[in-house]
Amino acid sequence: MFYFSAETLESQDGSVKISASQLRERCLLPLQMALESKNTKLGQTALTGMQKLLCEDRFVGGVTMEVEVLEKQLLSQMLEAIRVTPSLHEDLQVEVMKVLLCITYSPNFDINGDSILRIAQVRHFHR
Repeated sequence: MFYFSAETLESQDGSVKISASQLRERCLLPLQMALESKNTKLGQTALTGMQKLLCEDRFVGGVTMEVEVLEKQLLSQMLEAIRVTPSLHEDLQVEVMKVLLCITYSPNFDINGDSILRIAQVRHFHR
């Protein structure tokens, strides 16, 4: 699982340009699968990976921010990756909320009313 993400990152040598949304999609899939396994250790590793992903320009768009359709936007992709969280152990649900907070505090993330509502809906389902 994680090998695929590492391979994707290593291939980012500049010869082939892929968008931030495509890169997120490739790297979030194994992290999402780790969460879906409901294994606490794998889930913790996946959530740590998601937090780190939010700290790098190549994942959040950086200087070359392209216009993305709703399904390919950072928030949409992260919400899709963590959709399994209501069935996770409470400790992992707390970590999921940290990931959501990281998104909202990211300088590359444009917070608006719709974004807040979407995050609140995820939080509502966690109860």
